[in-house]
Amino acid sequence: MVRLEWTFSAAIMLLALGLFGSDPSGIQWDKKDGKYVAEAADILIRCLQRGQDGPQILLRVQPDPKIDPESFRIEFPEQGKVTISGTTPLAVRHGVCEFLERFYGVRWLMPGDEGEYIPKNVRPVFPDKPVVMSPRYRIRTFALTHKKKPHYEWAGRNRGTFNYDFGTLPDRPWFQHNLWLLLPQEQYTRTNPEFFPVREKGGTRFLPEKGNNIYWQYCFTAPGIREAFAKAVQEKFQRHPGIYSVSLGVNDGGRYCQCAVCLKTDSALGRDTMNYEIRSLSYLECMDEVAQRCFAPGRTFGFLAYHNLRTPPLDRKFHPSLVPFLTYEKTYWADPKFRQEDQSLTSAWVRTCGSAGWYDYLEYRHFLIPKISLNVLPEALKWGAANGVKYYYAEAYPADDWHTGPMLWIILKLTWDPSLSADALLKDWCAAAVGKEAAVPLEKYYRACSNYWENELPRTGYFQEHRQYLPFGSSGYLEPVTTEWLDARRSELKKTVELASLEGKKRAEMILQSFLKREPAIRLYIRNSQLRKQYQKLNFKKKAQFDFDRKTGFSVWQRKTSKGTFFHDPQEGIGRSGAAAMDLKGSFKEMDYLRELKVKPGFVYRVTVSVRTVGTDPSCNVGLRVAWSAPGKAWLNSAYEAQDKLTEDSSFNWRKLSVIVSAPKVEDCRMKLLLSAGNSTKGKVFFDNLTVEEATTTNTERD
Repeated sequence: MVRLEWTFSAAIMLLALGLFGSDPSGIQWDKKDGKYVAEAADILIRCLQRGQDGPQILLRVQPDPKIDPESFRIEFPEQGKVTISGTTPLAVRHGVCEFLERFYGVRWLMPGDEGEYIPKNVRPVFPDKPVVMSPRYRIRTFALTHKKKPHYEWAGRNRGTFNYDFGTLPDRPWFQHNLWLLLPQEQYTRTNPEFFPVREKGGTRFLPEKGNNIYWQYCFTAPGIREAFAKAVQEKFQRHPGIYSVSLGVNDGGRYCQCAVCLKTDSALGRDTMNYEIRSLSYLECMDEVAQRCFAPGRTFGFLAYHNLRTPPLDRKFHPSLVPFLTYEKTYWADPKFRQEDQSLTSAWVRTCGSAGWYDYLEYRHFLIPKISLNVLPEALKWGAANGVKYYYAEAYPADDWHTGPMLWIILKLTWDPSLSADALLKDWCAAAVGKEAAVPLEKYYRACSNYWENELPRTGYFQEHRQYLPFGSSGYLEPVTTEWLDARRSELKKTVELASLEGKKRAEMILQSFLKREPAIRLYIRNSQLRKQYQKLNFKKKAQFDFDRKTGFSVWQRKTSKGTFFHDPQEGIGRSGAAAMDLKGSFKEMDYLRELKVKPGFVYRVTVSVRTVGTDPSCNVGLRVAWSAPGKAWLNSAYEAQDKLTEDSSFNWRKLSVIVSAPKVEDCRMKLLLSAGNSTKGKVFFDNLTVEEATTTNTERD
């Protein structure tokens, strides 16, 4: 047993209670402090891997309501002794991870054992003064893959937090969609139907079925609804006395009440720059009263400031426990005008509520080129920290092979301390991952990816459409890529493998294989782009034709809440022939006709269809899309896809849509034909003469 030489009072307290945990390596902790402290001790034991020649380490929880609940302190009371204390057990775990990183060079680069870097034979030099740290962003959390426990463990080692971590800590607001849970429709549609929205001006109340939690909002001006929400929130606090936050996040999908009172309340707000009708005043007046009735010290009520809630009412202030989370992708800050707009909205919300959070969109697994941002996002986090932004959440969804490398690691470091250098962090991560020599080409690779997203992509139409987030169901983000760019990235990663240290060789190979797995899809996108410019050189023969003179034989799709109609019209086709048709009345977003065809991998195809619209909104989107499937995969990556959209009014006139595309080199691949229409709640769309042709020349060039 290691001899203890701690302060007399600490030793007597711990030993007398019989709750003192220890390890032969000299790590002691109080078992009463729970799982986070025990986990911290386990991390120390595993990472230090030493006998009794290292320092004795005491882990201690020291509650202090005046100090941030994630604050920790690393002290060196005398030679050979270290105390790591925190205001909460979570803070102690943070302190242990910082201690191992700072003094022993440990790095948690990516999830799993292969991502843990533990240098050998480190002889740490401890300072005379204590290390004291608190996080700058009080929420530092990602949406990860729920079934992958190693992802969450990795984030925790890097001081990321999740709702189960901070749910019982003050000033950590929760903000996700929650209103439908507070006032369940199975109860309130019976007792208070006036709480539910009028979907169309002058219409009746929409009463959603049980479980329908999307594309509708409550009537926030309904008599009694404020009291009902307040009662539901108070009951939540009573059922869970340890929590500090209840989300007031609206239901997903928008569609705000169109009753006369709601419209009058919000009438002066107009529309925002994304053409959303601003509905924030009716919502905030309702939730302000809820916050006033339910507030207690430390309590917060987060909500999602998006779509119709993007813009706050001018010259109004609301209860400071209300915390807006602005849902907007920070990649758009690469464009100065988009950056200025988001900064202005953030500042307006801070003036309105006192603080703000950011809800970012990373969506890493959806993009073939690693979505790296070494300048735009770090600068955004610094700006936010200096301008009232206290919380950061992102839909990260990394790929299984972690193909974005250091990016999430860098974000976690910067949300703890935004003053850190992203460039220095990149160098640190790469050196630990593959060794110092191989880090040089690996850094070059990630910087090239960052330049792609921050400088090349912003010049494209895909980027300039300006949405809430970059659409990840579209291959438009690949527009700037060239074969030369890909060749350079392949060369950098092969050089990384060649130069990698013995310990880093496996990680270097994993990064290279991640690139090689995605490369064919990117190259096929490039080829399809070239084909569209050179299609005149190709000769085609007809493979399939659908004249729609009879019922289509196509399957159909629309969202559950969409009530559009698919039908066959025997006389509205070209020359009074038959047509596949859609009536968009009652529809919401997109409606699709779908059909699959078996094709030859690697061959070139041309698909054409004639379309006509009657009485649709000017904003109506009509398109032809060619996507792909394969055995075991309903959809292949969007990089393989091609589409054409109607770009002019086709009322009473037929227009032709056409796509030239190469089939992926995937065994037994199937072409998925989609005829779509959406973004209109009136009018009809007709499709006729859908033709699929196969190129009879140049297929020898398909490699």
